[in-house]
Amino acid sequence: MNSLYKPLNEEEVMQARFNLLPDGEYDGLVTASIRKNSSTGNTMADMNVKLFDKNGESHDVRDFLIFTDKMLWKIKHFCDSSGQAKEYSNGAFTPELANNQRIRAVVCKQVGGEIPMDKLNGKPFGSKYPDKNVIQDYLPNSMNSVGGNEPFNDVVPF
Repeated sequence: MNSLYKPLNEEEVMQARFNLLPDGEYDGLVTASIRKNSSTGNTMADMNVKLFDKNGESHDVRDFLIFTDKMLWKIKHFCDSSGQAKEYSNGAFTPELANNQRIRAVVCKQVGGEIPMDKLNGKPFGSKYPDKNVIQDYLPNSMNSVGGNEPFNDVVPF
């Protein structure tokens, strides 16, 4: 009898379920960046980032740039990665300027923590959030340091 599937272990089924990237460095594109206030009232960029694996498949990851002194390192690294170092140095970088920017990111897998009692919503006690990918940092992108960082454009000149 032919099997309808290839059995996977727990780690493999969770990777397939959530399409998680292995820890590493990836090129990406910010597909949306919205200015919001954090839970503590600080301005932040709430970003959706498409990261591309070695096969060119995209993986969506959400990231936040929070405009506080403690988190300026991530904003600076984002600007260095996206070709916007001048905007950062001039104090002119805003959440809106992150839209359509190409970046290089350090990505890791974050293990899902236990869901708090007040957020279980019918799930059994001890349930956990799913594992997810997170962007740990942004790296200088050699593609952006040479010719600027033009937004992606689907128009192919012939």
